[in-house]
Amino acid sequence: MPQILQEITVSIFSQSHRPRKLLRKRSSNSEQTKRAREMHRPTILLDEQLFGLDEYLRDLGWVTTKVTPGVTDDEVVSLAKDNKYIVVSLDKKLLSRCRVMGIPSVDLGLEVQAKIVHESLQRIIASQARP
Repeated sequence: MPQILQEITVSIFSQSHRPRKLLRKRSSNSEQTKRAREMHRPTILLDEQLFGLDEYLRDLGWVTTKVTPGVTDDEVVSLAKDNKYIVVSLDKKLLSRCRVMGIPSVDLGLEVQAKIVHESLQRIIASQARP
């Protein structure tokens, strides 16, 4: 079954009272969506730098939503809080604001990436050292 990209328009009124597109929601196939709901998994809100994770997370049974490029951190925080999303980002300032607001978040910044690479390299070296 083909996966369909759905755009969801969320109206947030600025001072000019014009709605803006804030989310791009990618639906997973019906079996994955059903599995995620059965497991009571929340929706993952991916910040713009991480759109490539979308398909991988859906393959693992997560329902994902992506912010529209160019939205402000204020809008991301508001969306995450209002919809009970878990925010996944590289942006330290956004992640800090999420923590302050009690919004669950996942930091994938360079420090985290460096640790993952380091641990992977250690496993490779250890496996090569075995006779």
